[in-house]
Amino acid sequence: MQPKTPLADGSGMKYGTLPSGLLWQSSGELYSGGCTPVNQSISECYELKLSGSVDEHLDPKHLHSPRQRVEFRSPGEVGDGTSWIYTWNSFYPSANLNSTNTFFHFMQIFSQADSGPVYYFDLLRNRDAVVKNWLTNTTIAKVPIEKVMDLTLHHRVEVTYGPQGRLDYTVSQKSNGTTILHVEEAGYMGTGGCYLKFGMYRRVWEGMGPAL
Repeated sequence: MQPKTPLADGSGMKYGTLPSGLLWQSSGELYSGGCTPVNQSISECYELKLSGSVDEHLDPKHLHSPRQRVEFRSPGEVGDGTSWIYTWNSFYPSANLNSTNTFFHFMQIFSQADSGPVYYFDLLRNRDAVVKNWLTNTTIAKVPIEKVMDLTLHHRVEVTYGPQGRLDYTVSQKSNGTTILHVEEAGYMGTGGCYLKFGMYRRVWEGMGPAL
């Protein structure tokens, strides 16, 4: 077990930068360490937690439509035509992570000009893990939700931002490299400053339960 160090305690929005340069923002709880690498195969591990109460861990910027978040994001807002590769690992425990009947984003290709994601990866309640185009509300790929639970997953995003952009996103099982979900898209990938976010971001709903 890695030592567990609190970075955010859920008492309000907190912001910071990891040693790697990755940015983070949290209305919930965020810890460095505390995970079990033997089971999860994640050497540099962060634990994310959101309350099951609709009144706790709320982002103060969205009280009209209450939301919770613990997210990492790539530094800066990069320009059209630039290409980037992002990789990270995740572990979604089915016993401690309820999916949603609204939205529950785990990855976003975010466009400043659109004030939202162009593409996102969501877990939908009792259904599927999906990648969707937010601007067209189109489902690009989906797998049964149990395919991504209780496994250490490896995420790889290769993206070229801009009107003539490209996205190649793969979610695979870290232990053996088996592909679980794969998306290749060409076309609009945001503009006006773009970045990638991953972590947990959801609209609250009664009965949602905590997320860890």
